[in-house]
Amino acid sequence: MSAPASRMSRRAFVNRSLGCAAAAPFFPAIIQSDVNRPTMPQGVASGDVSDGRAVVWSRTDRPARMLVEYSTTDKFENAWRRTGPAALESTDFTARIVLTDLPSNQRIFYRVTFQDLGDLRALSVPLAGSFQTPAPASVAGVTPFCPQDTSSGPVRGTITPDQVLAQDAQGIAAGEFDEVVRAIRAGAAYANVHSQTFTPGEIRGQIHDHDRHHHR
Repeated sequence: MSAPASRMSRRAFVNRSLGCAAAAPFFPAIIQSDVNRPTMPQGVASGDVSDGRAVVWSRTDRPARMLVEYSTTDKFENAWRRTGPAALESTDFTARIVLTDLPSNQRIFYRVTFQDLGDLRALSVPLAGSFQTPAPASVAGVTPFCPQDTSSGPVRGTITPDQVLAQDAQGIAAGEFDEVVRAIRAGAAYANVHSQTFTPGEIRGQIHDHDRHHHR
């Protein structure tokens, strides 16, 4: 047999409600419906990639501000954040931002979000993309390209300490040739194959040290 329901005064109800709110201060007051969020009908795009810079572009469906995060990992660890321009009707709701001071010879992952100018709590679902920055001219100038005749032909080259770029994520400083050799022997290095169409590199493959005297 259940106990009879007790009546709660309005003051007790308010006090209990405030106590619950204090216990969970980050619970969102309003959950935005998808129809109230800005959208990106054409997705996101990047281009004009050069040494240290690139352009990220997108289009939304209403007046909104572009927000961009970018990182050297697809998990967006230690990401940089940039506030872009407002996408307005005068620009057909398009916006673009120039990312600068990018690391050389690096895959850059980015994601774009739009913030509704009419309701700053309304954010679009983030859309992501990536691009590859080129190697510095001093390195690219001595990087062997694939032969024009794709039916055959080896690609050969010699790595020198001057070509070793700083790789902070791998703990390798610029010019540390011995560290590169250790990475190859540990199976932690890869080759990035360049072509005339995709100069930053289009094919990657792990380097295996099958013979300690011949690094391939």
